[in-house]
Amino acid sequence: MLAAKMGAQIEMIMWDRLIKTAEREQDWEKYLKLETKDEIVGQRYLKDVHTHLLFELSMVPAATAFAVGVNWYNHLYGCTPATEMVYVTVGVALLILYLLYQIYISMERLAYVRSLVIQSLQDNAGGRD
Repeated sequence: MLAAKMGAQIEMIMWDRLIKTAEREQDWEKYLKLETKDEIVGQRYLKDVHTHLLFELSMVPAATAFAVGVNWYNHLYGCTPATEMVYVTVGVALLILYLLYQIYISMERLAYVRSLVIQSLQDNAGGRD
């Protein structure tokens, strides 16, 4: 739960500020106001991507805590040679960078699919007139 909250802070502080545009904000507001009788395929896909995003957001603080904990434990008890701990730390840092990149990709994908869902519903509503 703590990792998920920390991940949400990463999303809000880092990525929202970097990729926020007026168009995305409008799409997000339109999407939240949608009323549909049936679920569109894109909405199911959005749920899947959102689940991946939540995982990625939770893993960043969890991996960071893991790296700190492993290094601290090794500092206290000296179980692993320092060179091997450098490899572990670099590996975890690369994992964190990869997850941050994947968060960006997931957020881009969510914004794109939301705009498609809105466009689809608007097109379908326009066809009924």
